[in-house]
Amino acid sequence: MICGEHTESSVSMSAELRMAQEAKIPYLLLWGRREAMCTKPVGAKPGDGIYNWTLPILQDQVACVSRKARSNEQAESMRRAARKV
Repeated sequence: MICGEHTESSVSMSAELRMAQEAKIPYLLLWGRREAMCTKPVGAKPGDGIYNWTLPILQDQVACVSRKARSNEQAESMRRAARKV
């Protein structure tokens, strides 16, 4: 999600974030304006950072989000397997 100066007051961005969280879809908050103070959407977790939009940072953050998603998928599959036993 690309964040701007008024992201905290955007109902649609907050709804999009909530849907991603409920569906357990990884997301990344990006600082959308260099010259302005950007804000997180309502519903963002306290630990969610807003990252600069540079190639090295994007590559690193996408890799982190992907690893976390795979880890969550593995944990869920292990829970399902344990329930079947």
